[in-house]
Amino acid sequence: MRKINMLIIIALVSSFLLPFAVAQEKFNLEYKFQEGQTRYMLFITQGQVNIELPQSVQEGAMPMSFPLIMAMSLSMKTLKVYSDGAADVEIRLVDGKMYMMGQEISMLQQQGATQPIRIRMGKKGNLIKLLTPINIPQGNPFMGTINPDMLVQNFSRLTVLPQEEVGVGDKWEQKIDTEIPNLGKLNLLQKMTFTSVEKIGDVNCAKISIEIPPSTFQFNIPMGPPTQGQEPPTLPLNGKLEMKGDMVFDPQNGYMVSQSGTLKMLINVTMPAGGQVGAPSSLSTNIDMKFKVTTMDKKPTLPTPTQIQQQFQPQQESQA
Repeated sequence: MRKINMLIIIALVSSFLLPFAVAQEKFNLEYKFQEGQTRYMLFITQGQVNIELPQSVQEGAMPMSFPLIMAMSLSMKTLKVYSDGAADVEIRLVDGKMYMMGQEISMLQQQGATQPIRIRMGKKGNLIKLLTPINIPQGNPFMGTINPDMLVQNFSRLTVLPQEEVGVGDKWEQKIDTEIPNLGKLNLLQKMTFTSVEKIGDVNCAKISIEIPPSTFQFNIPMGPPTQGQEPPTLPLNGKLEMKGDMVFDPQNGYMVSQSGTLKMLINVTMPAGGQVGAPSSLSTNIDMKFKVTTMDKKPTLPTPTQIQQQFQPQQESQA
């Protein structure tokens, strides 16, 4: 009887200490690339777009407010792994559809959509280098003097994953306050918190909350390349964005399991006045959306708009 009582006491003590032990566990969060491995990412969104147009062009224009639903699948194949943990990765759009204003739009039919992009990615998830040149279509009046490599350089340190080991309750953040050559300014702050350990199968995964408080951007989009030594006209664009969400990361196998959240964005565009008279016109676009990203080993089937809407229903509604 004493042995049985002792076993009961040990079991009770163990059940009390186990959550505490898991909470104190530290994790080294980094991607573990395997040469030749292909993973797929399913990205779905449901949102609302609201546009404020100048009074002079409101008649006959598109609806001022409309829902936007999107589903997209990407493949990510690891081509080469380096000694420091970085890897060359090929990203390809497998399938994608947008649903807006009663229309279904195939992303695969868009120019250049089927061309793969190769990047060099660090073990912390940061973009190190573009391996595939980004060609701007001829005749495109925008982005005429934007250097993609300079954009990569400005964002190469941006990652959710921390450099040091972390455990439940740990917080870290990253700030980008930069001037992007030939484009403009971006002020961005990412705040991360290790909120809990989530067991998936037999693996303890890290659940991380991610927040981007209202952050501002101010760009002057070039409307063509320089001509005869003169800079091209620009399209002033400014706004702000904010995001809240959660990411689940598998530290044992080294990949992001899922991420979900909400994104809000306000974009203001000022258009130069035409001719010799008239004041510049402007328009504002508000985008409010929910999103989910899921990583899987097999090519996913795109969900229908109804299935996407069901995934974003509040938990209490889905159980009703």
